This record gives sequence, structure tokens and C-alpha cells, in this order.
Amino acid sequence: MFAIPGIFLAVLWWLFVRDNPRDSRHVNEAEIHYIEHPTVTLEDTKKSTSSNAKHPEGVIDKIIRTKLVTPLKSNKEILKSWNVWADAAGYFCLVAITYTIMTWIPTYLVQVKQFAIMKVGLVASAPWIGAVLGNVIGGTLSDKVFHSRRKPVMLITAISTVFLMYSLKYAPNDMTILGLLLLLAGTFLNLGYSMFLAYPMGIATKDKVPFAAAIVNTAGSLGGAFGPFAVGLILDMFGWDHVFTFLAGISLLVVFLLITMIEPIQKTDSVPNNN
Repeated sequence: MFAIPGIFLAVLWWLFVRDNPRDSRHVNEAEIHYIEHPTVTLEDTKKSTSSNAKHPEGVIDKIIRTKLVTPLKSNKEILKSWNVWADAAGYFCLVAITYTIMTWIPTYLVQVKQFAIMKVGLVASAPWIGAVLGNVIGGTLSDKVFHSRRKPVMLITAISTVFLMYSLKYAPNDMTILGLLLLLAGTFLNLGYSMFLAYPMGIATKDKVPFAAAIVNTAGSLGGAFGPFAVGLILDMFGWDHVFTFLAGISLLVVFLLITMIEPIQKTDSVPNNN
């Protein structure tokens, strides 16, 4: 049943998607320009700064350490970049939390909260409903409110997840309240979740983004294996209270990692002319 939609989508992908957007008849010139030049330019930054020196963006840029950078153009530069490794480590932690919720929350609801199977299904689905909402809201905030800056939403996710994971330690047995809490946890966890994979686009040249993103994604996969395993060990030695403290702790680690990272804006001489 899962294979059939996959085959159908693969056919659609083959028919409509091209490696180069210029080879697609479904993409116009404006879209091609945006795809080829997606980052905030130096000129955009100057216009934003000169238009209103007291605009909140100036304060935000100081907080998130916005910096004009020369894009990383080699594998060696990427491997030496603390920003890439900090991004990867943060993604490792967030994926660890996500996979823990995926694998252990149903067990928690049955063993600790003593919920019936039907209630478990309803409550355990709440984080994933929140995940859909969080990704859409997070992308909108990043693009529209923070003008393509990724780090603000990443920080919102990390800070809110600290409190939401810790609050689960004191969650009541009430199905509605617990469901809402898990819905909030899923939403805020995913506000900046995808931004960790988008971050390399702002710091590396276009041809080196796949390598930088591969480092981050590999770290995420390792985090997905680490999280449930670590929680199993914690449950063997302690209990669920320690699990939520652990999840809050690694989210707090993400906050510190983000503080050490810059918000990169790639240097550019000019915006290319369409002609």
C-alpha cells in the first residue's frame, strides 16, 4: 500500500521535474532568477539598513550575529567551518528528540499514563499534526518576517523545545491537555527544524551546498539512531522524568550551539542582469 503511491509520485517526478530549472517549460524567467539567486544580497542588506536605521531588523541582526561572508567554495573550507559543524550538531540533537517522540511516546502513554490503545493513537498523532503546522509556519516566518534569515526561527525552536520537553515531565493524565501539549511540542520543534538543512545554502557556494548539507543530514541520521537508544538506557537506569530532563538538556545544548553560529549573508558584487 505504501509502495503504490511512491511509484505514482516517481512517475510524476520523472514527467515534471528537471535537474536544471531552465529545462522545464513550467518555470518562468522570474522563478529561474529566484532559484539561481536565492540568498539575501549585499545590496538588499544595504537598502534595509539605510531605509531605517532603527528598524527591528537591525536589533535582530545583532542578536543573531548577521555577517557578510565569502561563500565557502571547497570541501576543505566546509570541513574547517565551525558554523557547518555547529549546525550539524544542532540538527543531531533535534532529530534525536524527534525520533524519541516517534518511538517512545506511545510506550509512555500506555505504561505511564495508562491510556487505552485508541487514546494512544489520538494523542500520539498530535506531535505530527504539529509538525505539519510548524514547518509551514516556520518557513513563512523565516521568509516573510525575518527576510530569509534562518537563525531566528532556529532559535525559537531550540528555546521553546527546552521548556516544552521539560513541561512533559509534569504533564497530567488528562487526554486533552496532554494532546495539546504534544501538539505544541510538535509545532515548535518543527518551526526551525528544516532551517538546519537550509542553513548551508547561505554559507556555501551553490555547487558545494550538497556537501555541506550532507554533513548536516548525516549528523541528523546519527541523531535519529542515538536518541531512542539513549532514552532506552535512561529508562533502564532511571525513569521517564529523567527522559524529559535529558530531552530538555540536549535542546538547551542546541541553543548554545546556535549562539556560536553566525547568520550568513553572502557577499556579492551586484545582482545579475536578466538580459
